[in-house]
Amino acid sequence: EAYAQTGVAAVGTSAMCVYQQDDSAAGVATDTTTIWAQRIDVAGAAVVMGAQFQITPAGSDCDFPSITKVSEGQVGVLPARWIAVWQRYDGATPVARDWDVVGTQLLADDTAAGTFEAVGSAANDRHRILPKVEGQRGRFLVAYAAVERAGVPKAAALQGKIMVAQRFDWPSGGAATS
Repeated sequence: EAYAQTGVAAVGTSAMCVYQQDDSAAGVATDTTTIWAQRIDVAGAAVVMGAQFQITPAGSDCDFPSITKVSEGQVGVLPARWIAVWQRYDGATPVARDWDVVGTQLLADDTAAGTFEAVGSAANDRHRILPKVEGQRGRFLVAYAAVERAGVPKAAALQGKIMVAQRFDWPSGGAATS
């Protein structure tokens, strides 16, 4: 298979950090956690923190974010970007709610763009949990644990029984494809 995506790890001094924040009570795990990101410039003698920005909607239940370790892009050609994933608890009705793996790309201008959803997330058949992502040059791998949803309540779903790995392509400036 030919692959036309070009680029190298960005030459630069920026790092990106992702973290979860509980929106309702400090120090207490609740159902209203969001995922945030913050760019960090480590070029000078003092570390410069970029603006914090929220990458999931308020009032959602999103946990365990992961981000690619190396940014991608070329200085002066393509902006630096990282891919972030996390687990989100959702569903149209209470009986169909499950944990899914979703993500976005984070750009060096402190914005998020595009969405990624692990294969099968819309099926509501199993909890997809504890994702990790890595890759570069437009090719990525997300690995996560899974457990059948039937009979497994939300809180007990953090004990996956199956390991899943999914490769997906996300070229700079394009959309994610599985």
